[in-house]
Amino acid sequence: GTSVLIALPVIKNNDNQTAQKSCCIVFIEDREMVRNAMVIALNRAGHTVHDFSNALEALDFAREHNKSIDIIISDLNMPDMTGTEFLEQLQHDASSVPIILISGDENKLHSIRQEYTGQKILFVSKPVHNETLLQAIRAAV
Repeated sequence: GTSVLIALPVIKNNDNQTAQKSCCIVFIEDREMVRNAMVIALNRAGHTVHDFSNALEALDFAREHNKSIDIIISDLNMPDMTGTEFLEQLQHDASSVPIILISGDENKLHSIRQEYTGQKILFVSKPVHNETLLQAIRAAV
């Protein structure tokens, strides 16, 4: 006879972890491979993700859909507009959407963190692990 082995991953239920609210996320990352991986992880966590490779397109989208966006996640270092320039534009528009800024440059994150103390901005260092980003999202919304 034929035998078939099906291996399924074990899904652990962390009772101490609060249920993740499904969010509408704008995700901006110029590197396609990083962006695609994070979009998959965010979708798997139940979020709706609108991803952009540049901040200018994301800014247009954010202005048009501001009321439906729960959180914006942006890389700091992008070719057309930096994450801080993007942040300044959002603040100029009086947007109250929480923001997570991501960077591999610890010094830059530290200086921006000091500049924006007390605002609805979280900072995550690269490389970003999925659970770290999901924790930041839970903290922001």
